Amino acid sequence: MEIKREKGGEKMEMIVERNFGVWNQALLSKDKDVVANLYTQDATFLPTLSPDFKMSRDGAKEYFEHFLQKDPSGRIIKEAVQTVPIGTVIHSGLYEFEVGQEGKREVLPARFTFIWQPDGKIIHHHSSLVPQSRIPNGQGESLFQQEPETKMAGKFFSKWAQALLSKDKDVVANLYTQDATFLPTLSPDFKMSRDGAKEYFEHFLQKDPSGRIIKEAVQTVPIGTVIHSGLYEFEVGQEGKREVLPARFTFIWQPDGKIIHHHSSLQPVIR
Repeated sequence: MEIKREKGGEKMEMIVERNFGVWNQALLSKDKDVVANLYTQDATFLPTLSPDFKMSRDGAKEYFEHFLQKDPSGRIIKEAVQTVPIGTVIHSGLYEFEVGQEGKREVLPARFTFIWQPDGKIIHHHSSLVPQSRIPNGQGESLFQQEPETKMAGKFFSKWAQALLSKDKDVVANLYTQDATFLPTLSPDFKMSRDGAKEYFEHFLQKDPSGRIIKEAVQTVPIGTVIHSGLYEFEVGQEGKREVLPARFTFIWQPDGKIIHHHSSLQPVIR
């Protein structure tokens, strides 16, 4: 399938193509240390096939020790490239992995968010299986107590959660930048722009969602952009038939509180 690049100049496309190529070659090496060394020491990682919130390079190594036994080989289907000062790259989109023993290979369609540092290291990675297409307030444990960034991320999330309670798609969508990228919890689509977010929330808000953070980490990149990731859950459904959806999140908050990128995925089942 043809790769579709939605955003970013030619230089940025070359950088992310090189970075992803190095990462994919590391997978093919089947060496957990080779893969893990592409992550920063303080990286955060929400893996495709694990419900754990992995912290640090050692957390990545722990995951890849098992995942590499599947002989994974990845390729990008659709991608977007966004930059934040100074030189950090948000690389997101759709990819797929071929995994399994010879003669029994299967393809896993998935979504990705890589936050690449200028040196090509991964400071954050969120990977999730593509969800089946369906229209289906407190604060938890904070792993990185970085003041004032942690308070800032909490304030931004609270504003977003309150916007959900308004049940107004415009109120929610206006928290996203015009050129935002969005991988939603309950849709397989790669949403582009504020209008893409509005389109998703038009349906999702019909579930009367209420969200709260369970576990989170906050990282910053120059100048003032915040990577906010972790575990959260939504209570959804009609009164008397409410259900809880455990999920994972990545928000990239601009200094003004706008969302430039959002990746939300249901908690995977261990397999």
